[in-house]
Amino acid sequence: NNSITQLTEDSIAGVATASVAAGNWTLTTTGLGVENQARKAILIPTGSPGVSRNIIAPSQSKAYIVINQSDAAVVVKGSATTGVTIPSGVTALVAWNGSDFINVRPYSTEGTAGQVLTSGGAGAAPTWATPSSGGITAGQSIAFDLVFSI
Repeated sequence: NNSITQLTEDSIAGVATASVAAGNWTLTTTGLGVENQARKAILIPTGSPGVSRNIIAPSQSKAYIVINQSDAAVVVKGSATTGVTIPSGVTALVAWNGSDFINVRPYSTEGTAGQVLTSGGAGAAPTWATPSSGGITAGQSIAFDLVFSI
């Protein structure tokens, strides 16, 4: 039962980390009952490739939280699909929709204390800034996108 429990834990909260500095990252898909990267829930690409890299995942039902710690964009895709692009420094939740990986929720980056969200949404990475004047006044309209941090 230990083996089954560990595989289940990997699929819910397991982390796979790999450098994409030298090339694309093809997730390992070893046999049944054996640990592999494709089963993990969280993927963390690292390194300084300077150019966009692919994370090639099995073309099957699966969701991944991707925390892009590399210095360039990464594209989560199946071997024969176009995939979804995740900018450097951004966290995204992606999932297989039956034909390709898609972005399930808006990109997420975190601001620091005292900063406000100034732009972002609709697939763009959010921008944070320190406000130049005091807060919101009565009757003022505001519009915002919800940003979640995982």
